Amino acid sequence: MKAGIFNGQKIKLNEIPKPNLILDDEVLIKVKSAGICGSDLRIIHGKNEPDNLPIGHELSGEIVEVNNPIYDKYIGKRVAVDVVSAGRACGICKHCLNGKYTYCLFKDEESGGSYAEYLKRRIRGCFILDDSMSFSDGALIEPLAVAVHAFRRLDSKIGENILILGSGTIGLMCLYVAKLLNFNNIYITTKYDHQKKVAEYFGADVIFDYKDDVEKQIYSDTDGLGVDISIETVGAYSAEINTLTDAVQLT
Repeated sequence: MKAGIFNGQKIKLNEIPKPNLILDDEVLIKVKSAGICGSDLRIIHGKNEPDNLPIGHELSGEIVEVNNPIYDKYIGKRVAVDVVSAGRACGICKHCLNGKYTYCLFKDEESGGSYAEYLKRRIRGCFILDDSMSFSDGALIEPLAVAVHAFRRLDSKIGENILILGSGTIGLMCLYVAKLLNFNNIYITTKYDHQKKVAEYFGADVIFDYKDDVEKQIYSDTDGLGVDISIETVGAYSAEINTLTDAVQLT
């Protein structure tokens, strides 16, 4: 099969073997749509170590092969895939039994990600898409799940003010979820014009450029109290930008 392999300088389209199904609950997925995550870009820019396998973990696809006949009914199903956690989890350790697949004690060896024609994962990491959902939208389920997880950890109430620092994919997904949860005022910082357009489309109440005096505006709007909740999605730290400090100070 064809796969995008990072060779230390660039991603190159290589011909590699299709994954072999070994475990009973493994399935083969034909990739239909794949997203680009910031962690993928860090590999490309030399900040994360490549492992000579196809990278990528935001995807949707179609199950085309199973390793156990009891899963035959899933052949042809359109799915989003949890590549990193549930798709590689053993399913029997104490963390897996509590549904905390991220902390699995016996994760399967990495076999390659979504920048390929096919990948394999355990069936528990596959989530069937509604017929009305496109493969492109299905590939966004993984970053959307990141945002949903953040809000599930918050003790938030309807009517509170929220600041979202950053409007990459995760920041915009947080904005989308915040709007669904009826926050009173949603502030978001942006860097690029296309981010501002999406933030406006998703219904942000106040859209800042990252160079704006965010602190002054928010304190003015909230009588010096700041926002009730801040979500930091950038992870930037430099002489000019420290979004984590901003998140703490403005809350």
